[in-house]
Amino acid sequence: MLISIIIPSYNRAHLIGDTLNSILDQTYKSWECIIVDDGSTDNTLEILKAYQAKDERIHFYLRPEHRLQSANTCRNIGIEKSNGDFLQFLDSDDLLSPNKIKLQLQAILDTSDVAYGGYRYFKKIEDIEGAKKIPKPYYKNYNTGISFLEALGNSDSFVPPHAYLVRKSCVFKSGMWDETLKSNQDGEFFCRVLLKANHIKYVPDSEVYYRIHDAPRVSSLHTLNAFEERIRSWKIIQKHLKPYDLNNGLYIKSAKKILFRMIVIKHPKLILKNLIFFSQPLIFKLKNNRFTKRIL
Repeated sequence: MLISIIIPSYNRAHLIGDTLNSILDQTYKSWECIIVDDGSTDNTLEILKAYQAKDERIHFYLRPEHRLQSANTCRNIGIEKSNGDFLQFLDSDDLLSPNKIKLQLQAILDTSDVAYGGYRYFKKIEDIEGAKKIPKPYYKNYNTGISFLEALGNSDSFVPPHAYLVRKSCVFKSGMWDETLKSNQDGEFFCRVLLKANHIKYVPDSEVYYRIHDAPRVSSLHTLNAFEERIRSWKIIQKHLKPYDLNNGLYIKSAKKILFRMIVIKHPKLILKNLIFFSQPLIFKLKNNRFTKRIL
């Protein structure tokens, strides 16, 4: 069974080698790795050529100039070029544990559309061995995507995109990545995938590693435009969930609460522009006079 590993890249010459090494180390060998570059200006392409020469299962492409510049465009191009029955999405700075694909494929080969596993944070490769595994109360199997999303909401938590293995037919049913979104793209995409999924399997030992970056990248996630895009993504997700709202919509409520807390600190006037969306956390916070003064 062929697995298609899809990686968007942009100026990752200093990191993508680690990512590709984690693919070469997979105990499951029937895979293709499709890397789509989004216009790198460093020596990323030189590194990709070297890895392509090392292993014929690695292929890289340049995003055509007529296609919108974005990581999601690159992911969609990867899907279009893929030959596998299952898709593994992977960012160019994150890593897979050696048994990740093998264990997840075994778990979902016959009856399920999605498998997922746990994750560990790291900054440098040498940190991985000592990185803590993060226990989560939602780590279990689910018969429906909405029950999984509600469990995530109840835990105020998430699953990073590379922790999943997805049947390609499920992606075709749910739709491709939204190429216009600039924040929370994976949240919006996997919400649609999970809602279309037939069973979601938790595979305990199929870990992934999620890289933590330094302050400059983190600060870019807190700009006004970034928050506006994040709000837009959650409004889209809210529409996806509307027909399924069980348990009072814990998933979207949790997201609004977390997003509200960040926006109040960084860009409180955005609350006024999105009063209906933030109505529930706003009602709670308006009891605090200092908050009222902050947004007025």
